Amino acid sequence: MLLPTARDLRGALTRYAEAVIEDERFPTAATARTREDRAYTLCVMTGAAEVVAALHAADALLERRGTRVRRTKRLPAVLPLETLRGDRVGTPKDVRPMSAPSPRPVHSVDEAA
Repeated sequence: MLLPTARDLRGALTRYAEAVIEDERFPTAATARTREDRAYTLCVMTGAAEVVAALHAADALLERRGTRVRRTKRLPAVLPLETLRGDRVGTPKDVRPMSAPSPRPVHSVDEAA
């Protein structure tokens, strides 16, 4: 089996991650198909049968080559409400709808002169 270069592997991982994000945010038949295509590409590149195994294999290949990027703390798939509101911690009852900005007064040409 030919091994992919680190650059190709990182590119495939990036494209797969982008496809997953897009499919999770705006699920359509097209985004699901793109996600499947990117998963298949990773599987072919790593010789794995499933995408989870392909992700682990890609990590191992990059680590062996010394090109693995240090991972940061992984975020959960769904962020807690407190995270979205910054430092303020509360319950969903605390969330109030945003008020619309007040309309600006419209000045006619005569008033500006």
